[in-house]
Amino acid sequence: MHPAGVPAPLAHALSALSQWLRTGLAGSPPPLERAALAGAAADNWHAQLLTAASSQLAQVGALCSDCAALQHGIGDRPDRPLPKLSETAAAAMPARGAHHHDHGMLLFGAVSTGLSVFCAGLLWIFSGWQDGAGAVAVAAIACCFFATIDEPRPVARSFLRWSAVCLVVASFYLFLVVPHAQSFETLAGMLAVPYLGIGMLIARPGFNLIAMLLSVNTASFANIQSVYDANFLGTFNGSLANAAAMLFAPLWALATRPFGAGVAARRLIRASWQDLAGAAAWPGADHDAKLGARMLDRLGQLVPRLGASRTGPDGFSELHVGFCALALRRALPSLPTAARRPVRRVLALVARHYRARLRTGHTAAPTAELPAASMQPLPRSPALPGHRDEAIAALVVLRVTLHEPNAPGANDSGAGVEH
Repeated sequence: MHPAGVPAPLAHALSALSQWLRTGLAGSPPPLERAALAGAAADNWHAQLLTAASSQLAQVGALCSDCAALQHGIGDRPDRPLPKLSETAAAAMPARGAHHHDHGMLLFGAVSTGLSVFCAGLLWIFSGWQDGAGAVAVAAIACCFFATIDEPRPVARSFLRWSAVCLVVASFYLFLVVPHAQSFETLAGMLAVPYLGIGMLIARPGFNLIAMLLSVNTASFANIQSVYDANFLGTFNGSLANAAAMLFAPLWALATRPFGAGVAARRLIRASWQDLAGAAAWPGADHDAKLGARMLDRLGQLVPRLGASRTGPDGFSELHVGFCALALRRALPSLPTAARRPVRRVLALVARHYRARLRTGHTAAPTAELPAASMQPLPRSPALPGHRDEAIAALVVLRVTLHEPNAPGANDSGAGVEH
């Protein structure tokens, strides 16, 4: 918090934006009086903070306008014109290959699932169990479920419990409900009652695993044929094979996956560090277009894993640094020659900082050189002032994100910003 506090022009801009949001995003976002904000600065660091605040407010207004335009354009209405998005949204459209894939973890899951099916097949062959083929098929499906789970131990108990429920439901339908079906229409109506409800539960994340088990295992246990022929001994033998498969899958996952969500989270964090080092060092429009979307996709994968492991950085700081590096890269060609050198210096130090993290394998505070470089003055560009403001905002966010309050060079006085 700066000692000068929030000046009146910034408070007025915040109030106007809040009122615009309350009125349902009617019209364009309220304009920002950048000249008044610049004149209200108490010192150079305060001026940088105000520039960053005005840039963030402009981005919030543009984002809300884009959301309203997209919401208005949703639907199959050929007479409705396509919504016009802001330049920022058009530039941020994700390109192909913008999703993050951890190929190492994907390979491990595929190999582990393949080995589980191979071992289950060997057990079936050596046992000579006639109904063991169904157990191999069910084990393959169940192992595919567990291949996508980072922490199989908490899920294993629920998996076995609901597998038993599936066995009871399948037996109830097979011996008490299905015998009353005299036609296909009657059978479809009887099966529609539970399966429509199960289909609705699949779409809800909290019931996804339970609903998948109910849908797959109930159909497998019941094993309804074109001609009804249900004898207790055959049903018991088939259900025993399926139950063995349901027991085999979680035991295999527990034995072959000793690590949990913490390892996957650390791999995602390291991938973010590698991308950040590249974003600060390698210019390129195609690289920049993919990086922002990939960072967001990686954050979506990281947050639930951090909730399970409760360790490591949260990933939001890496997202902030990534977007700041992209903003500096975009603004660099439009800055005056005197301003390009300090910006390049900051990008080089950011790349060096994340390469050092990759080498050590853990988070580390940046050197005192980076805060000093991020506070270098940027001369005004009469032709393109907006790019200079965008660069200053990125530098401020970088400083706030990367540095501790008591770190050297992190005082509130700041470096000069020429007006």
